[in-house]
Amino acid sequence: PLNKSKHSKAQYQSWLENLLGFCQSPIIIYTSIEHQPILQQLRRNNSLRTHFIVEYNSPLEMPPIKKLVPIFEQQYLTDPERAYHSIELYAVWCAKPFILNRSVELNPFQTKYFLYIDAGAFRSSKYRFQSWPYEPSIHSILANNRLLLGMISPLPRQFCPLSYTIDKGPIRHNLIEGGLIGGTSDIIHWWTSVFYETINIYTSKNFFIGKDQCLMNAIALTYPHRVNMMLSFRTSCGNKWFAFGPLLANQTEKQKLTFSLTCQHQNLSEVIIPFENICNDSRNVNLLFVWFRRISTNNTSQVNVSVSHRTCVLQANGRTHNFTYTNGWQVYSGLPVTERKMNRSWYWNEEERFLPLDLPNKTCKIIYCGANTAGTDGLHFALKYPSCHIYFLEPVLPFYEELIHSSRIRNLLTSDRSSFYHVYPFGLSNQSYFVNVNEKTFSQGQSLSLTDHAQSKSDKYYKLIVRDVAEILFEFKILKKTISLIENELSLLHLNCEGCEYDVIERLVTTGLIKHIRHLQFGSHRPIEMQSTVAERYCLLQSSLKNSHDCVFGIPWGWERWTYRNRQISKPT
Repeated sequence: PLNKSKHSKAQYQSWLENLLGFCQSPIIIYTSIEHQPILQQLRRNNSLRTHFIVEYNSPLEMPPIKKLVPIFEQQYLTDPERAYHSIELYAVWCAKPFILNRSVELNPFQTKYFLYIDAGAFRSSKYRFQSWPYEPSIHSILANNRLLLGMISPLPRQFCPLSYTIDKGPIRHNLIEGGLIGGTSDIIHWWTSVFYETINIYTSKNFFIGKDQCLMNAIALTYPHRVNMMLSFRTSCGNKWFAFGPLLANQTEKQKLTFSLTCQHQNLSEVIIPFENICNDSRNVNLLFVWFRRISTNNTSQVNVSVSHRTCVLQANGRTHNFTYTNGWQVYSGLPVTERKMNRSWYWNEEERFLPLDLPNKTCKIIYCGANTAGTDGLHFALKYPSCHIYFLEPVLPFYEELIHSSRIRNLLTSDRSSFYHVYPFGLSNQSYFVNVNEKTFSQGQSLSLTDHAQSKSDKYYKLIVRDVAEILFEFKILKKTISLIENELSLLHLNCEGCEYDVIERLVTTGLIKHIRHLQFGSHRPIEMQSTVAERYCLLQSSLKNSHDCVFGIPWGWERWTYRNRQISKPT
């Protein structure tokens, strides 16, 4: 047992019994000498075929993990989930390939196929399978020398077509689960090698390595032709995280244990596929509706423009006139004088983005990402909405230093309402990581796109911190998880972050947290590195936001505001 666990020891023992007390397949168990007798008893005093490996008292002692402990200790300090993570837990997660590979090398039962599962995966008495996994099913899945993994949610559209590479970094999405890994000895040797090679690469780039799922996502998307993927999210076999239990059981046992008829008759070939084919079926991808909607800011008339996705992309690209433009102000500046008079309010939005917001009276919270050196918009919100907590975020350290020493921000932080205002030196994205940025970059202007300057090799650089927006919402206690749902909302997410808006909003959409954003306001940008595809991403954002929010105003490469459609209107006090 770990010193810090998500569940009680009693729960774990109950779950262990469901697996170890009933499964008649040979099992290799990694444990300590201290706990071996308990597990032997669960295995009916070894009447069920069992091989214990007790040479390590902890995963921290396993060969590939020992050298990672100092890195785990350092990364734990910045882990946004450290409240329920631990260095020991990182070790358990990162030891899985070693455990599986070592089992292959020993092969005490002389088997052809090997399957790793988390010992606590069978969390209900319904999972008390005996002939598990069902041998004919295992043979049909693993005979082609591919690795078996499980996927618990559709693939975000941004990854199709498959072209991911390891060097792009770990992927912080709940895609591939860490509790199921299987294959022949050859494919497991390959998996172990590439897993620890990936850890070495990510360590050199200061990427977070503690969570195995993030690494597994990146590896699977880089090598899809080596993987058979179980699409657990498409099945009706109970909790998708543990659906592999009934899916790999025989029909008789599923019937006896009262799984649904749909689950009992599930054809494995429909939900276990070569991973390179994942994008071929719309059911496997988070599809976004291909419509673009805009409502004009003219209060006397409302214009709803619905055009095809392709037309949206053409219109968005057409507004730039020159593909080197990176933001709305540059687009506006390049317009003829007569067009500038007509378009300034659209592109610069000096009046629109400060239009009144319907905000809750007691729990108002605003995140302002991209505060730069002056925090201009946040200061406006502080004046207009004095009951709101406001979080100023600026990842560029020279900008952040100037921001916190500016007179107006200093006045906020030293006022009698200082507890309402918070300034942090990090930005937002779809995952947490560090970026090294050349100090010369800061002389190029008063804005910086991290997508254009990542991982500079200059001797003189600033290490910038970028945080996962989904994690920050809980870390700041803006949202709260209960057993069955997520509570509360963010009153306003205000993004002026030179390109981060795409990763941030996509992350909110794929996690479902977008429904907890009352108002979303952002300036859309065209970072140089993304210009060939940015219009496509912009239009996909428009399409996905339309499912939950109404567009109040907006135009490509300018500012726009979206308001959650099902919000409760705040009553004035």
